[in-house]
Amino acid sequence: MLDAGKILVNTRMRSVRAAAVAALILASGLPALAHDIPSDVTVNAFVKPEGERLRLLIRVPLKAMREVDFPRREAGFVDLARVDAALHNAATLWLSGNIELYEGERVFHPRA
Repeated sequence: MLDAGKILVNTRMRSVRAAAVAALILASGLPALAHDIPSDVTVNAFVKPEGERLRLLIRVPLKAMREVDFPRREAGFVDLARVDAALHNAATLWLSGNIELYEGERVFHPRA
């Protein structure tokens, strides 16, 4: 005689397995929705506690700062005399708005 409870459990397990396999197949076939990051972009970050402050230094190549117009000289070099405002805007847009620092449950957002 067949046990109805075992049949029901086996049917549910097959359904769960089939759904899991279908989800994995569908998820692996979807393209990534994020923008491409150049492979030669290396970001270095350093953190230094100083009393009641935490210093955060981030070194990022200029080519990682997309959508920011840096002032240029004739030969295409960055004009260092006029670059301060553009660098501040790039740091605000791409870095400080995307970083969260935690101390216990408190969240801190750095300023550029």
